[in-house]
Amino acid sequence: MGKLKKILLIEPFVPYPLNNGGAQAIFNGILAIKSRYRVYILFAQQEPEERLQAFRAAVGGDITILPTPTPPPLPLSLKHRIALSLYYRTGSDRLRPKDFFEDKMVEPVMSECFQEGVCRMIDQYHIDIVQVEMPWLMSAVLFLPDKVRKVFVHHELRFVRNGLELQTCGESIYRRTAVALNEILEIGILNRYDAIITLSPVDREKLLAHGVTTPVFSSYAIVGSSPEVEPIKEVRKVVSFVGPEFHLPNQKGLEWFLSECWDELRERYSDFELQIIGNWSEATRQRTVARYPGVRFLGFVDCLRDALRDTVMIVPITIGSGIRMKILEAAANGIPFVSTSVGAEGLPFVSGQECYIADSAAAFVKDIMRLQDCAQANAFVRAAHQRVVSQFSLAALSQDRCRILREVCP
Repeated sequence: MGKLKKILLIEPFVPYPLNNGGAQAIFNGILAIKSRYRVYILFAQQEPEERLQAFRAAVGGDITILPTPTPPPLPLSLKHRIALSLYYRTGSDRLRPKDFFEDKMVEPVMSECFQEGVCRMIDQYHIDIVQVEMPWLMSAVLFLPDKVRKVFVHHELRFVRNGLELQTCGESIYRRTAVALNEILEIGILNRYDAIITLSPVDREKLLAHGVTTPVFSSYAIVGSSPEVEPIKEVRKVVSFVGPEFHLPNQKGLEWFLSECWDELRERYSDFELQIIGNWSEATRQRTVARYPGVRFLGFVDCLRDALRDTVMIVPITIGSGIRMKILEAAANGIPFVSTSVGAEGLPFVSGQECYIADSAAAFVKDIMRLQDCAQANAFVRAAHQRVVSQFSLAALSQDRCRILREVCP
């Protein structure tokens, strides 16, 4: 074996613990390449030392975590701080009401300190490839030196999600302009990379259709799975929603399910319960529980498999792009699921064979009721688990990602 090439991964956060889909996708992506590349990792934000240590222990010791470049604190006097606070609070353009879509118009530019620090580390460690992940770090390509190869792992196509949000949240001439401008920026920035990796072939085709000329590769994210799943003995009258509140598709998906499906489901069986797994604000919890009977918020759970066991998982996502890691989790853990088309987009699960896919409230409720039948639920669970085992293994991901990186940097 020749000398290992060096790759710098610029990540948005420490992907540990594995309590959301993004963390799982990033974590397993690191595992997939760390035996064949000399891996350096730089997190775009300061992280607590205990999280870094837990991540280092989980991923293995053969990686190097580099310190996040941060500017020194400014020696502001109390008088200066008060004046600065008043400037931002009064008479400033920051006080004008902002449209929800205003933040979609530009990708953030990272600080000069961060840019200079990254370039310095590339020189210091003789980096061959820089891989960037997540849309809000996309603009990093604009300051990376020409001598390194640049790869972007695209978890969610912003212009696709923005278009769906436009339909869901209401259109205006301003919002249409914001979405159109964001698409131009996104495609333009992507074309500055040497290669792009999407998490599904559907997203790859969408990028090519919208003007991306950089080579685009498709490579699924994965979750851990056991060789076998336990058969379901009884499906409880419980549906499970997995996902944190900070992710807008989760907010909108849960709102749609509660407003359009929950009352009908409760009319059929008054003892049906909905358990919501993930971090949600106390205000949202109180408001939801007061409005909808039978709803429980579990917060973060230590073992997702135990929390989901004998329930039907719902994926009522109406906006978004990329793939839903929660669906892979359900399939890997033997949990039957019902999803919308948007929720299941990009994944090879077939409605009526491995799951149910429904886009109307009536069909969604009907399919949840169908999965109350143990024989039907077990048939879907076995088929979905087999697909995860055969197509979403760490070995397959490792072979796939390393092949792509070899093409980018022979």
